[in-house]
Amino acid sequence: MLDVARAIDILGITQIRPEHRDVLLPLIVKTESDRQRILLRDGFAALLASAVHADSGSALTTSREV
Repeated sequence: MLDVARAIDILGITQIRPEHRDVLLPLIVKTESDRQRILLRDGFAALLASAVHADSGSALTTSREV
């Protein structure tokens, strides 16, 4: 997750959105089976929603609620 935080900082991302999938996916997913699951249509958006729910006290937010 430190790699993800660094990438977000370097890219100046203030809000993680589904369109950031292609940039952030290689930093989040380590196995091919996980990658296939996340590449499903709403897999990345669901991942973001889960992260926001798990860490509701941080600055990490999504652009849409799932």
